Amino acid sequence: MRDAVSDDVGPPTDGPGFWRQVVERLDTAVLVLDPAGRVIAANPAAERLLSRTTAAMRDADAHDLLHRDADGTRVPRDRCAMLHTLAEAKRARGEGGTYLRGDGRLLAVSWSASPLVEGGSVRGTALLFTDATGTAASTGSERRAPAPWRASTSVCHWVRR
Repeated sequence: MRDAVSDDVGPPTDGPGFWRQVVERLDTAVLVLDPAGRVIAANPAAERLLSRTTAAMRDADAHDLLHRDADGTRVPRDRCAMLHTLAEAKRARGEGGTYLRGDGRLLAVSWSASPLVEGGSVRGTALLFTDATGTAASTGSERRAPAPWRASTSVCHWVRR
């Protein structure tokens, strides 16, 4: 595990078990996508926010499953910034997007995506998102929604395949 300032983080953070606990206890929703954009992991916050179990999301194309316009129609793939992030293996974030929950309700979100690179190859993407319902981001205002997920690259190395 690397932090933003130094190389290796020492004890008690040695081992993937510690980082798994960190991600599982976050209030911020985390989905881990494979290089094709399919869901391979979700933390409990993601399950609660999306009203979907990890088992129900596993292997599903995240864009097809979740991404909607504000009126509920599917967002065309060529208009999806998150898919561009996957294709280009670059970090990105967005505010005012809409996801479809498992109960059929639409959820305004703010999101951040970071590629997960190991050994020089992209192993997937960490997608962090928060509920933006009622924030300026979901109403189209200029004010920015809060973004507690900005540390995504250091926290999301818990996924090991």
